[in-house]
Amino acid sequence: MRSILTLFLFLFIGLSAYAQSSDCDTLIHSAKYDGKDLLVKNSMDSKHGYSIKEVILNGKVMRDPISGGTFTIKLSNAGLSKEEEYTLKIAYYKSSQKPQILGTK
Repeated sequence: MRSILTLFLFLFIGLSAYAQSSDCDTLIHSAKYDGKDLLVKNSMDSKHGYSIKEVILNGKVMRDPISGGTFTIKLSNAGLSKEEEYTLKIAYYKSSQKPQILGTK
């Protein structure tokens, strides 16, 4: 009986996480680190405010501020070595415009 309750608990948690993320899409950017930070354009969404929900670098959620029309993703603070390959995932709400990486800074 306890095993069944545990199974239902894990299923409920998994389905809840899926339902929360289903209103988002992901922009994926892969590159080699050139020693510069990235400048990102973040559009407004009437339902959620700014469109970007979170930024993930190589599997780790970044804690840099992401609210604002444009903001900087500080790759220089992420411990990357020059020429190291990285993958950036930007989760954004489907009801808004797709964010844009404007360039390096």
